[in-house]
Amino acid sequence: MKRICFFGLVLSTALLLSSCGGNDQSQAEAPAQDTVAEAPVSDEKQPEETFDDITEIFTQAFPDFTVSARRQSNRISVEVTSGISADQPPDNWETILHAMDDALAQSEELAEGYGVATVFAQLETGDETILASGYNGAVQFDIFAPASEQVTESNPPTITQHEFDQISVGMTLTEVQDIVGGPGTLEREIGSSGSSISVIRTYRWEGTGSPVSYATVLFEDYVVYSKHSIGLE
Repeated sequence: MKRICFFGLVLSTALLLSSCGGNDQSQAEAPAQDTVAEAPVSDEKQPEETFDDITEIFTQAFPDFTVSARRQSNRISVEVTSGISADQPPDNWETILHAMDDALAQSEELAEGYGVATVFAQLETGDETILASGYNGAVQFDIFAPASEQVTESNPPTITQHEFDQISVGMTLTEVQDIVGGPGTLEREIGSSGSSISVIRTYRWEGTGSPVSYATVLFEDYVVYSKHSIGLE
């Protein structure tokens, strides 16, 4: 009987030691957890992109006007705000157009360096009526040009399906007018000119084909961001 009790005591001790050793080994082999330090969050704002050389070109061309430039889609957009009235051209209007032509040509040479397709510029009144605008190095629109020069027989002011398909997001109002062949009708304007919020404008062009055919194009600060059509051919 004593032998059995002694054997049981030895067996219990062995099992206890084995259990303790297993826990130590398990703890030793447990992989250490990596501590990853979180990168500090910077409160500093990224510097705003500027186009000083392009702005300077237009400032020299129009020293009495306000000039600003910004990136829009795949182009640099220059806004020249003047005190000119849209009711009638000033006496030096031809001189102003020549100055704008020269500024567009000079700035176009800088476009590639900024990774954009072109420099677009528009000369506006104080309430953002477009007086003249251009791209690809030349003036493309003149509000005071005779109607016969703005609309040609080969490209009437109505819109076709083919013309509608050519209109894409990022185009300017001037480009769309060139494609369609007419100025279109301003149907709606949301926003306040001169404010920090973009102005949304909806232009409509009558279509060809069925009696009810037309296209509407929505512009944000005169740049296309959506379009819609019904019954075009």
